[in-house]
Amino acid sequence: MNNSENNNITSEWLKANTKITGWLTLFLVLPLGVGSARSFLYQIKEYNAEDYGNNLCLGSVDIFISLSFLGMAIFIIYSFLNRKRNAVFWAKAYIILSILLNFLNLILNMNADADFIGEKLKIDHENYRLICSIMWGVIWFLYLTFSKHVQEIIPKSFRKVSKLDWGILAAIILIPIALYVIGMAQLNAMDATDSQEIETNIIYQDADSLYYAETEQVKFIIPKEFSCDASLAYDIEGKDLYAYDLADEVNFFSMVTLCSEYKADSSLSNLDRHWEVWKKKEHKEVSMTDVDRGVQSINGNKCLYRICKYIDEDGESLYWRFYLLFDSETDKSCVFSSYDGGESTEYVDEILNSIQFK
Repeated sequence: MNNSENNNITSEWLKANTKITGWLTLFLVLPLGVGSARSFLYQIKEYNAEDYGNNLCLGSVDIFISLSFLGMAIFIIYSFLNRKRNAVFWAKAYIILSILLNFLNLILNMNADADFIGEKLKIDHENYRLICSIMWGVIWFLYLTFSKHVQEIIPKSFRKVSKLDWGILAAIILIPIALYVIGMAQLNAMDATDSQEIETNIIYQDADSLYYAETEQVKFIIPKEFSCDASLAYDIEGKDLYAYDLADEVNFFSMVTLCSEYKADSSLSNLDRHWEVWKKKEHKEVSMTDVDRGVQSINGNKCLYRICKYIDEDGESLYWRFYLLFDSETDKSCVFSSYDGGESTEYVDEILNSIQFK
């Protein structure tokens, strides 16, 4: 095609005189069409507000990114089919953003801590997928740059990028960054406020030299040789709760999280709902075996429990003991979650039997 012909070609002329085939068809169908749609649907399916600290801005980042990639893919397919001047620009922009995003996720995964075998295997599999995606991204970028077929479909002399294209691309990049910055600022402000509020909870020693921890709803004994720190936990609806983290600093065989809430649904189904929420937050990919599950009475209060066994990353057996203790008079409840190697459970009985509802 000579220069005079290049100057006179139009989108309509290219549609009538060129045909999309081969690798370009594969690129439009698989990475763009199938890939972007699958990523968007997966993001919607797996979305969980708790993973983002129940922050709307942070939760919107991944949704916006996946929706942007889906919209870009649809536009790119439309642009190639209709031989638009900016088709190749947006195709390359899509690939570059994909490579950068995959590379960022790869770095984050490499710095992530995995406490269990299931989590490590998941990260390794994800890293392999990300590396493959980056390699394919480079291959597709080189194809779009040097392919004679792409040059035939959208000649370089015909291509044109408008200010609107650059503006939309800038928005696609800057909006999620802004949402992330705002979301992190909100979480940091909330954490600062929560830390001040947690400090108002009391850890004290009584006349018998027993250490107690106290929240607005309950108080309980801190077993000897255990440390106790105030923290935050989440109830089944994702609301913040005051909590305490206890750890055996001498034998190192047990850790406890205890928090209270205003819920008195003492059904086993409620126990399972709470258990699923805590498992998803702490051990999403860990396979567990039920050891015991049932109902018991503690100081006249109904207590539901579920005890599970799992294998940690070192191949050691650990027990997760999960209890819901209810008080019928105050309509309050207490969540007790602990981990140990099964050597001793005296600390469980000591704490549970010391719980007093206020």
